[in-house]
Amino acid sequence: MLNAGSLAFEGPIESRALELLKQNLSPSQREQFDGHRFFDVIGGTTGTRYRIHQAYQMNVEELSPGGKRARLLCFAPHGRLPICDVLLAQKIALECFELDALAVANAILSEPRRWTYLTPP
Repeated sequence: MLNAGSLAFEGPIESRALELLKQNLSPSQREQFDGHRFFDVIGGTTGTRYRIHQAYQMNVEELSPGGKRARLLCFAPHGRLPICDVLLAQKIALECFELDALAVANAILSEPRRWTYLTPP
């Protein structure tokens, strides 16, 4: 069920999406996600490291070789989807279709910001 006035799903829909996401994360990604509500992904073409946060907008960080945030990216599949389905789609896109994902992404040079999560870690 979708919460009225928000993008957040509740109940079995989000639970299934969370289960599917975790099944597709490596053990280290799962540990990151469980502890911090983000996980790192390596781009399949360039080898760039990205950090995907549990948020709907501007939730993908491109990291510099030193691990600092270089820029924020925003790209997502079409439609109203549970947040974990969006995160899984972003993960697959960066690993398998990195340049295509970057071509459609909105990007800004980043300033430090706080992340607001839909659910507590």
